[in-house]
Amino acid sequence: MELNFSKHSDNLPALTLKGKTYSYGELKKMVFKLYSFLGSENSGNLKVVCILSNRLHMDVCFLAAQLSGACLVPISPRLPESRRLQILNQVNPDLILTEKNLLDILTGADSKTVPIVTVVNPNNLFSMMMTSGSTGISKIVGISYANWNSFFEQILKIYPMSAGEKIVQTFEPVFDPYYAIAAMSYHQGAHIYHLQENDIYNIFLFCNKNEIEFWASVPSLVDLSLSRESTPEKNSTIRRSIFTGEKLRFDIVKKWADFAPDSTIENLYGPVETTVWVSRAVINPQNANDPLPIGLPFHSVQLKLEDGLLVIEGSQVGYGYFDQSEWKLFNRRFETQDICGLDAAGNFIFKGRRDQEIKVAGQRIDVNSMEIEIEKVLQAGCILQWQTEGFYFLAITQIEVDFNVAFELLSPVIPVAFIPKKWICLKEWPRTASGKWDRAKIQEQALGILKVAL
Repeated sequence: MELNFSKHSDNLPALTLKGKTYSYGELKKMVFKLYSFLGSENSGNLKVVCILSNRLHMDVCFLAAQLSGACLVPISPRLPESRRLQILNQVNPDLILTEKNLLDILTGADSKTVPIVTVVNPNNLFSMMMTSGSTGISKIVGISYANWNSFFEQILKIYPMSAGEKIVQTFEPVFDPYYAIAAMSYHQGAHIYHLQENDIYNIFLFCNKNEIEFWASVPSLVDLSLSRESTPEKNSTIRRSIFTGEKLRFDIVKKWADFAPDSTIENLYGPVETTVWVSRAVINPQNANDPLPIGLPFHSVQLKLEDGLLVIEGSQVGYGYFDQSEWKLFNRRFETQDICGLDAAGNFIFKGRRDQEIKVAGQRIDVNSMEIEIEKVLQAGCILQWQTEGFYFLAITQIEVDFNVAFELLSPVIPVAFIPKKWICLKEWPRTASGKWDRAKIQEQALGILKVAL
């Protein structure tokens, strides 16, 4: 099923960004201009890299790519230049869109071409997404149009929306749920409200002020906002809420249910390798307990357990990993590193990850790579530990570190959300019999110091 947003009335509000609302007519005008430009470049499966900070521009690129059958490759402009160059060398794009050259296209002469949804080869690439955070070497995942269409058909059935329905966009464009929200909203004539960085500590106020009806975010966004808004005013407009990208805890469900008592609450699960989401669970805050289920699979996939790990098969499983101009194909089967089980009702439950990566705010973070980056900056050893209570990294170092100084030094190389919030200095680090640092003992000592400090 193809995304079709051009059918909506020009006067219908499409998105609100930084207090300004753009109509579907205005959105179409910008999308058609970029569509014409992409058509003039090539009629094939262009690889279009987007390095954009403006969410309006990102939405325009996504919709124009869909119309033209291009492959979208989003790259965060916050990444260090060396990191961006590394990804570009891997991808070898046909076109790179930045704020400057996209603005030149959008402010040019109006397009006289009224686009018709292109008949796309389902085997063509829909997107190339990165799996890891901002350090280390990313795995590049190819998602085909066949994968995307299979997923899109499912979410339209699960989430019917009315024209003008107000939905929030909280995700970053490098995180695939961003495109799920954009696609199902624009296809059905909904009104997207883009959450800005200065709103993340005030999400409750944002929802009430804008009368949001559909909420979608990572769970930690609720905790983050509660650190500033301790007693939010109850909401009366939200009817549906979905959480994804991280393990959902019951205490977050309870807090959200207290804020939005008229809303359903869902837990969605899916690796980027299997096209956004593959399962969902409706959570009842009255009788739920940890661990919360990730639910039952979409009709387009099959989930099963092999040696305690979740295996996903079906039409949503992506094309494969791309590396050095070669593809490692998935062949409709993806073996995750997620340790899962089943509850009494047959729902799948996520228990943890077998490898050393962790998933935070929708991004997979290679902890070892982050430690290396910090050690380069500080010129001292560093061990990180993710604190599930509070959602932050604890950094254990061999030198005294001032948080403000560390923040300034690390912000160019590590996403701000992942810079350690607390720093503990241990002059002497225990070692194992083989002479290696004993991470378990180091972390145990550091947590002991943290508890005393608290």
